[in-house]
Amino acid sequence: MFSIFHKNIPTLDIYFRAPLKALIAEGPFLFSKQPIKRLGPNSFFANGQVVIIRYITTPELNKIRALKPKRCFYLIDDDLEALASDTSLPEDYRKRLMQFASQHLPEILALADTVIAPNEQIFKAYPGKTHLLLNPSYSALCQDFSHFDDTSTINILFSGTRSHLNDLLLISDTMVDICRQHPHVRFTTFMGGHAPDNLKGFENIEHRKAKSWDSFKHVLCNERFHIALAPYQDTKFNSARSINKLLDHAALGAAGLYSNRLPFLDIIKHGKNGLLINDNHQDWHNAIESLISDIKTSRHLAENGALLAAKLGDLEHVRSFWMDKLLYSSQKGFRVGETD
Repeated sequence: MFSIFHKNIPTLDIYFRAPLKALIAEGPFLFSKQPIKRLGPNSFFANGQVVIIRYITTPELNKIRALKPKRCFYLIDDDLEALASDTSLPEDYRKRLMQFASQHLPEILALADTVIAPNEQIFKAYPGKTHLLLNPSYSALCQDFSHFDDTSTINILFSGTRSHLNDLLLISDTMVDICRQHPHVRFTTFMGGHAPDNLKGFENIEHRKAKSWDSFKHVLCNERFHIALAPYQDTKFNSARSINKLLDHAALGAAGLYSNRLPFLDIIKHGKNGLLINDNHQDWHNAIESLISDIKTSRHLAENGALLAAKLGDLEHVRSFWMDKLLYSSQKGFRVGETD
């Protein structure tokens, strides 16, 4: 019996579903005119080719094997090889990914001839496969920066999920000092009860509960912040991450502050579209203080960060990438927007 797939993971949306939404048959597709058919939560079929996004279920695997696809693309946005040595990640999160890597990943790789990822480091785990780079697309993009006209409250955000808890610890003492020194600053995280103890008990620090992807998209589209922070510990797993934090900050209209290392080192121009900060308390403190006191510079960084995100996370680029791989090659003359 067919079931509609309501839950979409972020990777699925930002690398595939959002840019191609009009071309995907989400429901029963016996009479559907859309050229891309959804097989299950994280897999799609078009013109004899299969796309698997990050995870796979056993029913999906069985469907794919029965279809005997002529080509299979696998998109993965984490360095799964780095999990074994990265104890900075929450143990339950790490255990879940390692279990997937040992149980289902070999089955996916037996089918996939092409691996797609946002970072070349990830490809080292998949020798013998065709490798294709692809950035995620933005989910939203701030166009109106008038929130910088009101500085009665300076809103600062750490948008990382619980897998970034140890990254937040890099700046937790810094944010304690900032929030004590500046009562008009409001610092927000999505850590809920997992937030570091030293960041609890402040009137101007809010730890919201972790949100579902659909709820977080609502935040990206509707809320605005002045400054957003993305400290990353120096780990192999972090260096293979995508540009997603840049896209979050651009959606929220915030000036982005980033650790001075990969992946940000390759994409941020310090002082133009963001700030690159060394991993010490004083540098982070000085950088945040400078943006609190100079809101004109904060706005300049936020506006240029949004321009960079629009370029690197271009929806049309991601759409064209998949159209070329799945549709153009076998449907001569097929144009974007056609569904017949």
